[in-house]
Amino acid sequence: MTRLLRSIRDGLGFDALLMFAALVYLLAFAGLPLIYNVVISFQQVDVFSLGTLLHPSAGWDNYVGIFDDPLAWRVLVNTIVFTVASVGFQFATGFAFALFFNQRFPGAAWFRGLFLAG
Repeated sequence: MTRLLRSIRDGLGFDALLMFAALVYLLAFAGLPLIYNVVISFQQVDVFSLGTLLHPSAGWDNYVGIFDDPLAWRVLVNTIVFTVASVGFQFATGFAFALFFNQRFPGAAWFRGLFLAG
């Protein structure tokens, strides 16, 4: 243990320590909520029982109810269309700005700086 602490103190294991800290952060703030949401998706939960830890099991009924609802399929299609359109628009706009600001013209550096600062 003292060898590990000595190597960290000397800067040899500092990169591993930073990677470990990032991994703990990701697990705590991304992994645990993801696992919690998967677990809770198989339970009967409403607004009034959301604060309690134990809920009655629903099995696959929540998923069967969603896939049986024709409105859910329409919502899924709308979500996919909106996502593809908005990401495509943002990409095209950003690419057009990048091509424009890559050109040489008077004041280009000033405009690039102003654009990046804003």
